[in-house]
Amino acid sequence: MNSNILAQFRSFLIAAILANLASTLSMVVDSIIAGQILGPVGLAAITSLQPVNQLVFALTVLLNAGCAMLVAYAIGAGENLKIRGHFTFSMLLNIIAALVLLAVGLLFTDRIALITSNDPGIYSDAVTYGRILISTGGIMLMMFGLNAFVRTDNAPKLVTVAVIVANIVNLSLDIVFMKYLGMGIAGAAWASVVGYVVGIGISLLHFRDKGCRLALSITDIGHIDRKMALFVGMPLVVDTLFMFFRILFVNNMLLEHKSVCGLAIQSVTMNLLLIVNLFLGGTGQALQGVGGMTLGAGDDESFRRMVRRSAALIGGMSLLVFFVVELCPGQIIRMFNLDSDASVYDEAVYALRLFAPCMPGFGLAYVFEVTLLVRKRTVPAMVIAFFHTMTVAIVMFIITKTGAISIWHSFWIGETIALAASAAIERYNRRKANKSE
Repeated sequence: MNSNILAQFRSFLIAAILANLASTLSMVVDSIIAGQILGPVGLAAITSLQPVNQLVFALTVLLNAGCAMLVAYAIGAGENLKIRGHFTFSMLLNIIAALVLLAVGLLFTDRIALITSNDPGIYSDAVTYGRILISTGGIMLMMFGLNAFVRTDNAPKLVTVAVIVANIVNLSLDIVFMKYLGMGIAGAAWASVVGYVVGIGISLLHFRDKGCRLALSITDIGHIDRKMALFVGMPLVVDTLFMFFRILFVNNMLLEHKSVCGLAIQSVTMNLLLIVNLFLGGTGQALQGVGGMTLGAGDDESFRRMVRRSAALIGGMSLLVFFVVELCPGQIIRMFNLDSDASVYDEAVYALRLFAPCMPGFGLAYVFEVTLLVRKRTVPAMVIAFFHTMTVAIVMFIITKTGAISIWHSFWIGETIALAASAAIERYNRRKANKSE
């Protein structure tokens, strides 16, 4: 493997993991702070809006992931017109999407909350939080979109700084807004908005760098394939959209069968999954960035080695989180303020121990998906995305209808099925590619 490529991959990987670590810790601590200040009802209201947050993130992926990957290929091939064209095209789409989100948030939040929060105990808080979350969603869209291009343009460290500072601002203002200014659940939403604005400001510093290859140029849009710009990143969009449906269905099924406390427990499981996601996001971003440049330069062997290193990292960290959750579920539950009621505490311990085995499978299935994505094998990558995200919801639906076992078994059963299917699809496509060569 070329030593320069290896060094670049490590640099991207470390920077991406640190950025994802900052985001993940922020989301986890955010939930802990909300649980401590607002209690289980407030935590459940925020969790009920996670499908909406996931939908906004899907929009982020749709408008930026494909273009950023094509920028990586263009950098590897030295095509400056395509670099500027893809960047400009993506930024224009982000601005349009931000205006649409503003209108949707102001006009339709009440109706959206009826779908995501079908419990009168949390509906009012969900509307308050959701109106801010959706109407300012364009700011989150712009931060993550801008970061995707700045990272790809060989500035992963600046993106890491932007994300870390943004999340420090968010967490600091969480306490100030919710506790000291008495803004309640609205304070949690506004703290995130201010953090995103600060992050955008830091990422924009990249454009003062002499080595910056990004620039807005309307005329250069004519040098790109606009359909390919959206299609090449479609597996990640599908993955994110399916995750939206998974969270929406799972939340509603848990509300129906386990009430508000079940949704609060779901918040804990989602935060644990975020810990695995910080490594998934980091390796995925590194593979899309450096991997795209490497394949663009025709170095397939180096890319394969990157994939093997990524799989080893994901597998190892997932197993570590698995053992921590199995050994210390009570300590984790207490952090989220769910130990005041003995029955809720016992249910949460039981749920977490059944949830923990799903994490290694969740992580490795994602590696298979990203590998196919970067190789532009879009259809099989989207099939893996379906299994990766939706199997748990399907299994949970079957369990709720039969009542044969606890609903919490859905996680490990679903992820085991998803991993087996993903491995089979990836192996089939690898054999097919080898035969064609």
